[in-house]
Amino acid sequence: MTVLSRIRDLVQDKLAGRKIDIEGFADELLLLAREAGEVQGTLATDRVLRLEVDGQHSCEVEVDRAKTKLRMLCARLGVLCNQSGLGNVSLYGGEGVIEKKHSSLAQHEDQKQSESSAAPPQVEANRWTVRFKNTSSEQGFTIIPLGWRRLPVTAS
Repeated sequence: MTVLSRIRDLVQDKLAGRKIDIEGFADELLLLAREAGEVQGTLATDRVLRLEVDGQHSCEVEVDRAKTKLRMLCARLGVLCNQSGLGNVSLYGGEGVIEKKHSSLAQHEDQKQSESSAAPPQVEANRWTVRFKNTSSEQGFTIIPLGWRRLPVTAS
């Protein structure tokens, strides 16, 4: 299962319907960004979120009240930046760093290692750069794990 398909499933699981879990979605999205590298989210239409992974692969997921849920997610990312204590970020947009300890990081890494024998990209554990816009006219986010580098493509 690709990271993009796992993100799509995460949207359906945590953001679909009326019973949503913004905190859980943000936490799991950060973990998936550790694998994928850059993750971007924008609004495609008022009912569709567009998600892009590593600037190469994207998908669109229909979600009721997509704009509202995207704004809630952007605000959550701002809160996480502020909780990290590495700067002050407005909840209406900006750039910051999230430093977060996840109790599930070790389990997630073990699961990822067992799924693939390839070594994961080298990143600083538990830190991400986040940029987002969260106004009535513009919404969107970009999450990049600190230290992440796109692996070079080799000819085969």
